[in-house]
Amino acid sequence: MFWMNRRLDLIAERSKKAITAIKRLQAMGNTIVVVEHNEEFIKASDWIVEIGPRAGDFGGELVFNGSYEDFLKSKTLTADFITGKRKSMRRFFSHRPTNKRVEIRNARKFNLKKHQCKSLI
Repeated sequence: MFWMNRRLDLIAERSKKAITAIKRLQAMGNTIVVVEHNEEFIKASDWIVEIGPRAGDFGGELVFNGSYEDFLKSKTLTADFITGKRKSMRRFFSHRPTNKRVEIRNARKFNLKKHQCKSLI
């Protein structure tokens, strides 16, 4: 399952419900990939992968790959924001949008069977 919330202001109550539903799907043996900057989602994750260092055309590099505990010690923009070292992320997300996409083709790990996914960057 691939889920991406394009809103950065997901309401806390909805976040908790979504996390609970995702955990149930995971317990049933599903592989879950969530693209989200919400701290509760990040905290609830088994594994965190951050692509950056910035958004859109200014990113695309693997800047972190590991556990939540290690993530909090990392020097990424998102980790700095979550730990309070950085007060705002707004200016890092302002750029001209493009039509570039990220694409996953033929994903076949665990319970994925040739899964395809395309999303705007």
